Amino acid sequence: MTATAGREVTPADARELRDVLADAGTSLSVGDLAAGLRALLPGGPGRAEVPMTAAEHDYLQQHSGLPASGGAALAQAAVDAGGASAARLVASSLSAAELAHGAGVDDSTVRHWVRRGEVVSVPAARGRRFPTFQLGEDGRPLAGLREVLAALPAGLHPLSVERFLTTPDTDLLIDDEQVSPRSWLLHGGAVADVVDVAHTVGVRAGARPAERALGSSDRG
Repeated sequence: MTATAGREVTPADARELRDVLADAGTSLSVGDLAAGLRALLPGGPGRAEVPMTAAEHDYLQQHSGLPASGGAALAQAAVDAGGASAARLVASSLSAAELAHGAGVDDSTVRHWVRRGEVVSVPAARGRRFPTFQLGEDGRPLAGLREVLAALPAGLHPLSVERFLTTPDTDLLIDDEQVSPRSWLLHGGAVADVVDVAHTVGVRAGARPAERALGSSDRG
């Protein structure tokens, strides 16, 4: 048995996890899940912590039942919440073969995307897996994703990339409604506008470029 964070993982636990993955019909193996979590969770290669926004920390503090002075207990609750997010990200990811099939390309094209920094990937037991938040309705990486990823801070945690792409932004408006960078790109918005927003990650909101607006007549 292997001890992790003070808990023992029994053979029965491992069998149950394999059964869950099999019932879900996913290509994800227990080894893939372990490799992905090892890279994403605290202590993983180059990963200091699972990122959470101030709002997420506030929500956790308000709804965890722990006092504000909970210290270690509140910190552990944050780690647990981050772990759940990391597990969701890995569990919903695609293998290289699945990505290639869904995008209508061959495996060499997927490898090309990885080498050129056109997709976000996480380690698997063999090869890499690809989170679905970065894919369009055609199964391919979002239009302009390479440029957007290049504009984000180097080494940004995959969960932070997901949050950036899927969170409505005040600088991106479609018919006066805030939309996420992902939605903006899916509706044919200019890649340069999302790149501008990506450059502001980690910068005070007041330093952001002028607001972008996309009317219905401008959508692709």
